[in-house]
Amino acid sequence: MGLLSLAKKHDQADFLKACNKALSLNRLTYKFVKNMLLNKTFELSTEEQSDLYLIPEHTNLRGKEQFN
Repeated sequence: MGLLSLAKKHDQADFLKACNKALSLNRLTYKFVKNMLLNKTFELSTEEQSDLYLIPEHTNLRGKEQFN
């Protein structure tokens, strides 16, 4: 029922793109599809999308060597 309500609220082409992207990433949840529609991340390429999850270099971040 949730995905059907998203289909009614959003453009059909956008909804289909978001669903296809979710299928290709094996992320088959309502929340994932909803967030992709809200943020328009279904339009990003795989490379651009993976850049969203990179942790920026920072002097305060410790490497794995610092942990037991």
